[in-house]
Amino acid sequence: MSQLTLLNALLSQGVTGSIRGSVPTDPSQITQAYLDANFTVGEGTVDVTLLQADYSNALRSAEVDRINTERAARLERLTVEYQGNTYDADAAAQANVNRVINGVTARLALPQTINWRDADNVTRTLTQNDVFRLGELMLMHVQIIYETSWALKEAIEAAPTLEAAQAITWPE
Repeated sequence: MSQLTLLNALLSQGVTGSIRGSVPTDPSQITQAYLDANFTVGEGTVDVTLLQADYSNALRSAEVDRINTERAARLERLTVEYQGNTYDADAAAQANVNRVINGVTARLALPQTINWRDADNVTRTLTQNDVFRLGELMLMHVQIIYETSWALKEAIEAAPTLEAAQAITWPE
């Protein structure tokens, strides 16, 4: 990935060519000597300082993408605990809960108890208030995942080095 990232950083300067050697993961190692030894310039001239900054930004951006990918995965496999049972809390489950909440809020003639499948596919009987509480728990867990991802991305941006940014991971 870093070879493509470096090529994109070079292209952003209007430089074309090809890389012959390996690409360092530390942007400060991208020097004129490195370029002379490992890069065949097709057209354009390289501003090494700008290239280091572009490459570093691209690598940090990849770290932010890593956080976003993990956030999406966590949201897809999200579950919540309620009354000793585990319930799916992914987007489909949230939509189902919201339909019931909207129906109750609109004062539709819904039954006072609703059969609901938990994450183990066991049918549970929930009251309308239980469904509201389930929705509240889902919302809280989704918010925690988003807030965690925001904090991680801020930490990546503030990290003093790329290595420090790459060491930032999700809490267990």
